[in-house]
This record gives sequence, C-alpha cells and structure tokens, in this order.
Amino acid sequence: MLLTSDPPSIVEPFINRQADLKILDEIHARRGAQFLVVYGRRRIGKTALLNHWLRGRAKKLQRRGFYWVSHRATAEILLASFSEALASCLGQAISGRIRFGSWEEAFQQMFALAKKESLTVIIDEFPYLVECVPGIASLLQKLWDAGKAGSQLRLILCGSQYQMMHA
Repeated sequence: MLLTSDPPSIVEPFINRQADLKILDEIHARRGAQFLVVYGRRRIGKTALLNHWLRGRAKKLQRRGFYWVSHRATAEILLASFSEALASCLGQAISGRIRFGSWEEAFQQMFALAKKESLTVIIDEFPYLVECVPGIASLLQKLWDAGKAGSQLRLILCGSQYQMMHA
C-alpha cells in the first residue's frame, strides 16, 4: 500500500510525542536497512505513536509500508494475515491472490520488495508472534543478516513484554 492515501492535513497533531516522532523521522531518513525495537509498559501509546507516524509523517515521503498486529492464534492464521498485509504493497492486481506458504517465504518477499524501493514494516505485539510461531525470532534474525545489504527496509518491532523485547 502506498502511504499517500490521505491528505496530510487530516493527520492531527500528536501531543507531547514530538521527540519520539523526530526519532522515527530520523531513522526513516537514513540510507540502508533500519531495524528498530519499540517497547514499554502496556497502555503508554506505542501503537498510537507508530500508527500516527505511519499515517502522517512517513506518508509524506510517498513510500510503501504497512502496520500489522499479531495476536494469539495459530501460526497459519497469523501467516495468512501477515501475507494479506504484505501483499497490499505488491499492487492491487495481485494482492488478493497472494498467500505465502511459510514465514520464511513471506519475509523473503518483504526483503525483495525493499531491494527495489523503500519499505516500512511495523509488526506490533511481536511477543505474541514469538509465542505462536516457534523459531520466528531466529528466522527473522537469519533473514535480516542475509537480506539487509542493499535493502531499504525499515523494520519496526513493537511489544510490551519487556524481557522478550529487551533480550
């Protein structure tokens, strides 16, 4: 999905989070692959911050990207949901027909897209994904190490479970 669907004037000011928005802007403006982890207690506005930034600030640059939130479900249900979100970046003609066969295939497609153009991917509630899909964190690490060279991926993982996000 192209991040230019709403006029910037619709985005309302975000009170007392200007420093956080500036950090996100700075990371987004850097060249090359960028990996960011956002964590903290529940109910402090992490999701609101990332959604606000993605809708308003990142959209100005007319870059592709999406926000996806994990939840407690089977690995297959989560993969189908993530596939749908990622497919939205592939174009309307084929997006409805894409369903990746594995998480590795989906993540490889994510990196392939980011080799062609800048791509911002926000995965919220990442600890739920780790809980429901054994080995997903090490798979993502392996693919990040192999795919970050020459990539314009901005990967943002968000979660509330401090121990998991901090490790």
